[in-house]
Amino acid sequence: MNKKILFVHNALTSFVARDLEILQGRYHVEEYYVKSDWLNPWRDFRKVYRSDLVFCWFASAHSLLPVLFAWLLRKPSVVVIGGYDVANLPEINYGHQRGGPQKWLARLIFRLATVLSVISEFNYNDAIKNAKIPPRKLKLIYCGVPINPDNLTTNLSRGSILTVGNVNESNLERKGLSLFVEAARLLPEVPFVVAGKWADAGADRLKALASPNVTFTGRISDEELSRLYDQAGVYVQVSRHEAFGVAVAEAMLHGCIPVLTRAGALPEVGGECAFYVGERTPEAVMRSILQAQDAARANPHLPQAARQRIIRNFSLERRSLELYKLLEGLLLK
Repeated sequence: MNKKILFVHNALTSFVARDLEILQGRYHVEEYYVKSDWLNPWRDFRKVYRSDLVFCWFASAHSLLPVLFAWLLRKPSVVVIGGYDVANLPEINYGHQRGGPQKWLARLIFRLATVLSVISEFNYNDAIKNAKIPPRKLKLIYCGVPINPDNLTTNLSRGSILTVGNVNESNLERKGLSLFVEAARLLPEVPFVVAGKWADAGADRLKALASPNVTFTGRISDEELSRLYDQAGVYVQVSRHEAFGVAVAEAMLHGCIPVLTRAGALPEVGGECAFYVGERTPEAVMRSILQAQDAARANPHLPQAARQRIIRNFSLERRSLELYKLLEGLLLK
């Protein structure tokens, strides 16, 4: 279609970059990276005026004016809702819907957007419950991960235990990074790896908790992360909140056995292939890791089953088709 899409984001994370590539495959796309929350009405108006549709990742200050101008100019807009936009977890200081200006800013964007795309059933339910979004405005399209025929290794020395996430104060609790390194202390002979950028003082706090068998990679490339997935037998995500769980899907695609909490969308991703932590204690995490290792030794087909679950349900091709269907329906109206 000879249509122009304005693609608005404030960080080109892996899942945002994948959507950008998907849309570039079919449309003329102008990438609009908003580097700060300072509003620039004239710049935003010109960009929206030149476009046929506005596509934003996350409902925050960077997406307000593009969505507002699309509404004023009677052009369709799609906002992909992440977890933070509709979350309300005051106990861990997480989510726009806790209150204050961010709550009302996000809700204004939700009201103005034509369609709000959610990335899991959990995300869908959070949008209705916490942000009071009418179901008619919501469209569920799961995140997708690229399928590589070579990313299931036959490496028999997959002995490490891996978790992935930016190391910052928020993620020590939200993504369970503190709990992960506390569990590592109970298995001193097993290598544990925390893969992710050191974002703030939380990295120093986490390192102070860690035993000698924990490795911190800092920021790494996609190729380095792929190698870590290949070396890990078990992938651990003991989060308090996950709107999807891209790293879980990527790890399973590489044949890692997932050890998860039942928080957020993690059960949607891991399904019957995962081992679930019964309580948020280091001992419970350790037991689930040992169960996953024993199961993998007893059933050599388990890594392939984990991989096939992701291929069936969360391929990038599937997300592409559903995004194209959504956008073409809006552009033809």
